[in-house]
Amino acid sequence: PGPIRSPSREAGFEAYIVGGAVRDMVMGFEPKDWDIAADASPDDVERLFERVHRVGAQFGVCLVVSEGVSYEVAMFRKDGAYEDGRRPVRVERADPRADVLRRDFTMNALLYDPAGDRVIDHIGGIDDIRNRVVRTVGAPEERVHAAARGGSRPPGRDGAGAVRKGREGAGGALDGAGGG
Repeated sequence: PGPIRSPSREAGFEAYIVGGAVRDMVMGFEPKDWDIAADASPDDVERLFERVHRVGAQFGVCLVVSEGVSYEVAMFRKDGAYEDGRRPVRVERADPRADVLRRDFTMNALLYDPAGDRVIDHIGGIDDIRNRVVRTVGAPEERVHAAARGGSRPPGRDGAGAVRKGREGAGGALDGAGGG
């Protein structure tokens, strides 16, 4: 999204579209929401944009409203320990690769660089999309439990899928039988 990218780049920040929006673009769908990851802090984001809501500034997250569209802008981060199973107690600054390693599924761990018009895939998410495999980033048990609590939901017609035992590649795999 140009309204976010331009001021960020002009100010010298590195910013990428991330997560489900990139997954949807790779799959040929129009993204429904836009998440941006950047090396900008919430304070930096507030200096760059007029309409900023600090929805999760303690986690490095702001909501930017530009041209009638809301964008979640989060700094590249690594999560600390989790106390409630949903939110980390603290986060720390990280680089883009570390940021994608904290995501739920490989298909959601993609970065899109609008300036270079390229998708950056550190852990095989594009191959998993092509092969219709839903694979967790990290420990499958933790990610499946997070998804069941509503933390994430892979795309699909009915959300069905069977867990395959074992750890492959970046994490465990769910077969894509029910997804589409």
